[in-house]
Order: sequence, then structure tokens, then C-alpha cells
Amino acid sequence: MRAKLILLIVLMGVLWGLKAPVGAMWFYVWVTLFRPQDFTYLPLPNLVPIAFAILSASLMLGLAQGSLKFRWNKGSFHLITVMLVCLISSATSSTSALAWDKFNIVFKILLPSILISNSISKEKDLQIITMTFASSIGIWAVQASLQGLMGGGAVENMGIGGQMSERNDFAVGVVMTWPLCYYWGVLAENKKVKIAAYTASFFVGLCAIVSNSRGAMLGLFLLLFLNFFRKGTKRGRNFVILLLSIPMIIPMIPQYAIDRLGTIKVGGEQTEGSAKSRTVLMKAGLAGAMDHPLFGVGTGCWGAHYMKYVEKMGDGAYEPHSIWIKMSVELGFIGLGTYLFMLFRIIFNLRRIQKRGLRTRNLKVYNYAAMLQLAIIGYCSAGSFINQIFYEYMFLLVGTSGAFIKLYQEGVFDQKQLSSENKTPVKKTGRYQRRAA
Repeated sequence: MRAKLILLIVLMGVLWGLKAPVGAMWFYVWVTLFRPQDFTYLPLPNLVPIAFAILSASLMLGLAQGSLKFRWNKGSFHLITVMLVCLISSATSSTSALAWDKFNIVFKILLPSILISNSISKEKDLQIITMTFASSIGIWAVQASLQGLMGGGAVENMGIGGQMSERNDFAVGVVMTWPLCYYWGVLAENKKVKIAAYTASFFVGLCAIVSNSRGAMLGLFLLLFLNFFRKGTKRGRNFVILLLSIPMIIPMIPQYAIDRLGTIKVGGEQTEGSAKSRTVLMKAGLAGAMDHPLFGVGTGCWGAHYMKYVEKMGDGAYEPHSIWIKMSVELGFIGLGTYLFMLFRIIFNLRRIQKRGLRTRNLKVYNYAAMLQLAIIGYCSAGSFINQIFYEYMFLLVGTSGAFIKLYQEGVFDQKQLSSENKTPVKKTGRYQRRAA
């Protein structure tokens, strides 16, 4: 039954993608994140190249017919900048063959995100893409949460294929998805959709716990804190509620999760095996970055250089286990600066839009900006403990955030337009018309 349903959705996605650019964007995002072939357990071919071909054909047809116009935005600008840094890093690497092979993969990851970012032209497109983010990872997260509840323990085998084959990588995607599920519960007008989104947000949050991933748990706690005390809420009341709730919440946290977090020694020497080895590998990564400060050892080339900086510790991976260190050693401090500037500028613009949405009482804008902002922060926090610097989900999210910023600047979320749809006159303020920096 599951296989038949997925095959039907794939067929519908192909037909919709050939008919409309938004259908092609939806199909690519769904195939890339959801990985239907892993969900069905069928030996289906890799659908990502097929989805990209449909995306390219649909966008070119839309441009030729004049029904689509590329909309340059901050997100696509930064994605291209990252691509250029990867290009230079590959060209200057001492292991050029490996670097060019990896650059080819990175190019295939970034290009679709750039195309989708420039093709989102209205709010409906934004809704479809963000809902696809939430549902694609949300289904896997809910499944893992239920498995953890029924099994009474951590779920160690929740990889979904592709870039999320590794448990910790998937857990980061789960943390990024929690704000999308929660805020679609806020944004949705249909009561059933609201209930479904809020329910999904609960299980997605629970998945971060049952994953037994330290990075995911810390990232989730940070997002909950930021969401609980965001501007526009009654912070004093929320603080009192939190203090009163802590004695009731702590007994509900599984003991294995508490034990896992207890292995982190803040300000002291790590004693737990996994944490200790990760500390060694992080120091090795930093040493490699200091020896190659400009453009690093080359895109995806740390595996060919680590032996110079760390002794063999078995058959495990020798990655630094931090996106910031991995970026600095592979793309140098120029690459790290480019990466950080991209994330900072997108978050900064989303935060400004969120504040303006609150001032003008445009709650739709406020919630969209908060949702996208927290999702990116979720990647930054949980990603501090993984190696996925070229994370398809994150780049798609950055591109979508850039498109949202562009839509806001163009007045798509204008209060007057929103009020006409609701048949309620609302006075438009001049302050709302200012552009985001």
C-alpha cells in the first residue's frame, strides 16, 4: 500500500512539474528531502536527477513563455558566492582530482537551490515549498518518535538515505523542521491543518530526544527557548511558566537522554569515548585549518589530509564533527567567513522583517520570518556537532528565505492586499514600505 501511494505521488509530481514551475519545485524538494525510494523499500531508480531535469525543463519553458521571471535575491547571491569559493578552493587544492570530484557534487546541490530561490514569485509558492520542507522530514521524524515510544529507548537507525543516512545528520534536519511544523500550526487557517501541524511539531521535537543526538537535543532546547521568549510574547509570564514547569518536565525526559547530555564536560577534559575522540578530531581540524588558512585543503579533501594531524584511532571517520571547523579546514577562513556571512545576513534580514511585521501588526509576515529564522538557527546550533557543510536542506532553506525577503520587499505581503482578501479595510503604513537591509 505504501509503495503504491508513493508511486502515485511520483507520477502526479512528474505531471505537475511539467505543467507548472511550482510543481517542478515541489517535486524536486520532496524527492530530495523525503527520499521516496527509501520510504517504500523498493529498488526505485535515483529520482533526484529526474526531478532536476523536470525542474530545469519547467523553468526554461516558463521563461520562454514569459510566465516566469527570475527574481534575484540575497539568498541566491550568497549561494553563488559559496559556489565560487568552492571553485577557487578546488582549483588551489594539492589534491585537485578529489577536489574537483567533490565540487561537481556541490555544484549539483547548490544549482537547484539557486534556481528555486529565483523562481519563487508569490506567497503560494512560498507556502508550498515550506510545507514540503515540514512534511518531507516530518513524516520520518514522527515515525522515529513513535518507534522510540513503543520501544522505550533511543532510536539509533533513523537515517532516511541521501545526506541524512547518518543518524546525527538526520537529527539536524529534524531540529530544522520543528519551527516549520510549529509555525504552520500558527499560520494555517484550516482547523484540521492547525491540529495536524501542532501534533507534528510535538512528535518532531520528541524525535530530537529519542535520536539520542547531543547536538539535536541542545539545538531543540535552544529553539524552544528562543521561541518561548521571542519578541511579541509576554516574556515575563513565559519565564514564570517555564520556572514552574521545569520540575514537571525533567522527570518526563528519558534517562538515556539525560545520560547522553551528561557526557558533555563543559570547561573540562572529555572522558566519554565519543566526546573524547571528537575533541581530538576537532583539534586536528583546527591544526589543518591553520596550515591552509586561505582556501583550505580543498572542497571535500579533508579525508586525504587528516593523517598528517591525528593518529589512527580505529576504523571510524576522521571528520572534525563541527560544520565550522570542517568549513575552515576544507575552504579556509575565507570560505568560513563567506559561509558565516551568508547565514548572518539572511538571519539579520529575517529578524528585521519579523520586527516590522510586529510593529505593523502583520502577523503573517511576523510568523513567516520567525519560522525561517529559527529553522536556520536550528541548523547552526545542531550543525556544530556534525560535518555536513554542503547540506541540501540548509541551502534550500537559505534560498527560500532569500525569496521570502524579496517578496516582502516587493510588497507581496502588503497589509492593504491582505485586508482586501479578508474584506476588512486596513490602513497601510509608510513604515511597512521600507526595504529590508
